[in-house]
Amino acid sequence: KANLSEWAQFRGFRSLAGWSAIGGLTRNPYALDRNPGGSSSGSAVAVAASLAPAALGTETNSSIIGPAAFNGVVGYKPTLGLVPRTHVVPLSPVQDTVGTLTRSVADAALLLSIMAGPDAGDSATAEASARREDYPARVRVADLKGVRLGVVRPDGPGTPGDPRQALLTQTLDRLRAAGAEIVEVPGYDEAPLRAMQLDIFVPDFKAGIGKALGVPANRV
Repeated sequence: KANLSEWAQFRGFRSLAGWSAIGGLTRNPYALDRNPGGSSSGSAVAVAASLAPAALGTETNSSIIGPAAFNGVVGYKPTLGLVPRTHVVPLSPVQDTVGTLTRSVADAALLLSIMAGPDAGDSATAEASARREDYPARVRVADLKGVRLGVVRPDGPGTPGDPRQALLTQTLDRLRAAGAEIVEVPGYDEAPLRAMQLDIFVPDFKAGIGKALGVPANRV
């Protein structure tokens, strides 16, 4: 039920979302021929299919929020250093974190309140206790005053009548009504960001996986 994209979907340029040598291919419960997203695929699918009320995943770059979007569940990636990471297969220590996949925001907040805290094996969590909040209480207050949200439209403004753009516009209006400041990001180009990520991920993954497996750096 928690099958995932093997090696955080970083084992090659043509890796398949939701596939591992152990569990095979994870399928989207709403359309079995559709992509379940990666890399925390099985966790999102299990919650969407009501096989579990909640699940955990790990994210370096879209590995929680991606499958959450593909499967219609709530994905939450905490700030790095809030949740322990011991025994997580590493990709990049400056971005890896454990997060939640749930059916509601309230469930995500409840699960985070249990998970957040220091980890003796992870120095990044040294200040986790001081940064913890009453997350369920925050959720009960529908006030986003002071929250600033960036919005990226990779496909442009879309064609008139596009249901996806209409849904996005409706969602942004609701966020504004709750007090959030919405900042549209113009001229978004994903290619340069992907290139920069690769420059970080390759050396980080080599060092991280070697340390996790106890293999000398020159043998990885």
